[in-house]
Amino acid sequence: FNSTQSFADIYQSSIDNKEQFWAEQAKRIYWHKEPEQILDDSNLPFAKWFVGGETNLCYNCVDRHLAERAEQDAFIWLSSE
Repeated sequence: FNSTQSFADIYQSSIDNKEQFWAEQAKRIYWHKEPEQILDDSNLPFAKWFVGGETNLCYNCVDRHLAERAEQDAFIWLSSE
């Protein structure tokens, strides 16, 4: 994304060029194994995204940020109970 794009422009890009859009977004995280295919829509409505890719949610959300942001809270829980 760049600072001149509006949310509406970004959203429209995700609709008009979904494979290209999500391929770009996939570059923003760490993959243990890169996806072989961004979108397999050969069996709609059961589309498969990032086919063959392997990643780790915890690593992407917390661990990869430790070197620069270890002192920041990683998760804040606000409960209404």
